[in-house]
Amino acid sequence: MTTVNTDKIRELMTARGLDVTGLARTAGLSRQGLYRFLHPGYEPFTRGFIAVARALEVTPESLITSNTGMDAHENVLLLLEQAVDGEPRAFELIPAALARLTRSGLKSLADQSEVRHRLLAAAGELSNQFSPNRRIEEFVGLHSSQYKQGQAFFFSHRLMDAERILADTPHAMRKHLVFGAFNIEDFERHLA
Repeated sequence: MTTVNTDKIRELMTARGLDVTGLARTAGLSRQGLYRFLHPGYEPFTRGFIAVARALEVTPESLITSNTGMDAHENVLLLLEQAVDGEPRAFELIPAALARLTRSGLKSLADQSEVRHRLLAAAGELSNQFSPNRRIEEFVGLHSSQYKQGQAFFFSHRLMDAERILADTPHAMRKHLVFGAFNIEDFERHLA
């Protein structure tokens, strides 16, 4: 099970001299909204969770914990599993998580299902768009060759018509037939 690492949030709050009110204000949340993150067992991948990470000046995945003691590779697999289940917030985190993997970590993701290859190729393309890197280019090439061009994957965390989703999807995703109601800033803030 994956949850928010409440101890890490409290540690970062202390290090930055923030109390609950200060962090809530900085993250753009109510105090009650922030308290949800401070109770063990809260599921990540919400806009509020991402806002808390941004306010603490850390990556969202650094605030995620697992009862299995995940490493970076396992973190990508977890995010990928949630993305395959249609969770757009998990997909937003994958490009940044890929950028942090070593060449061997990226190679260890080679044996995946067709839909996972498609999502990894799109996420790798986004990662490479913000931070060009030869190992990510190779990763995209590998995963791009592992799925059929005729199938598409759609994310939508809000009700939108298909035309709007197609128009709003970043080009790096469209070229892999992965669509969603994202904007490029959704990914950029995790890669900064």
